[in-house]
Amino acid sequence: MPAEYGVGHTVVGGVTSIRERAEELGGTLEAGYADSGGRVVAMLPLSWAG
Repeated sequence: MPAEYGVGHTVVGGVTSIRERAEELGGTLEAGYADSGGRVVAMLPLSWAG
């Protein structure tokens, strides 16, 4: 994250957009804090061509 955001700044718009896109694809997205910093977990369905 660029330094101009500063410590403790929360970027909400981007995560919300990514969560919405994951849901459109039939998946989920969780974002939050972890001991070492931020944490993002995305679960997306995969389909095999062929």
